[in-house]
Amino acid sequence: MRHVDGIAKPIFWFDIDDVIFHLWPDLIKYYNLEYWTKKTLKDNLSLESDKAYYVVEKYNLFENMMPTSILSFLKQKRKDIYLLMITSREDRYVDNTMWELYNHWLDFDDIFMWEKKSEVCKSEKVDYFFDDALHNVVDVQENSPNTKSHLVERDWNGPEEIERLKANWILVSEGIKRLTEKEVCDVLDQVLRK
Repeated sequence: MRHVDGIAKPIFWFDIDDVIFHLWPDLIKYYNLEYWTKKTLKDNLSLESDKAYYVVEKYNLFENMMPTSILSFLKQKRKDIYLLMITSREDRYVDNTMWELYNHWLDFDDIFMWEKKSEVCKSEKVDYFFDDALHNVVDVQENSPNTKSHLVERDWNGPEEIERLKANWILVSEGIKRLTEKEVCDVLDQVLRK
């Protein structure tokens, strides 16, 4: 909890890409066009990062992004929470990122770019963490035990991703559930009713 003007507010931390805004569907589409591949959303972790950033820049994918339903729900509940934003975007994209958040009228308390998510969860005493990348949720669950971490359901974080992490000796707890966008909003609602 963080006290703002004498009011205790739970600290929520949301990843930006594919939690607040949809990025991967367009990135995969333009990656396939650019490199003549047939990648699907499940292949997102196998993209070469230099090529993916080239596509992001060439097609301005960090601009005019399609919001998820979570964004509009957050805007409704904003006054009741302390809202942090996180993204693994590099610092050079800070202007695009800020513009896109302000363009959609999302007010937030702080933003973190390209930092280890579990470390920030600990240092900022984050209560609830939402991400679409299973490895980030596992990291927060293991290294920031006071933070409740939640996985937002996307095509790339299903059973195949669990097996991939296990093959790399990363323990994936059975307690991690994939939440739909509606279920994410339900969690937020339940916390605020307490």
